[in-house]
Amino acid sequence: MGKEIKVKREHKWQDPTMISENKLPARNLALPFGEGDAYSYDSSPYKLSLNGSWRFLWQQGLEQELPIARYCRPEYDDSSWDIFFFS
Repeated sequence: MGKEIKVKREHKWQDPTMISENKLPARNLALPFGEGDAYSYDSSPYKLSLNGSWRFLWQQGLEQELPIARYCRPEYDDSSWDIFFFS
């Protein structure tokens, strides 16, 4: 059996598992608003939330690639695809 090797990292930024420290969560506050509109991030008519359930199909390689004309139709059966929930 192989021997486990530990690598000493001198800096936190050298650790690939370290993805955040002392920072706020990612967000985008750049929303357009019309002239004379009162700006409100929560009630902007230009904001579209993508929260909810989404269907995804994981495929490896391009050999079995689905033609976009097929799966973009409303009648396409995607019931075998995985469902992910976002909030």
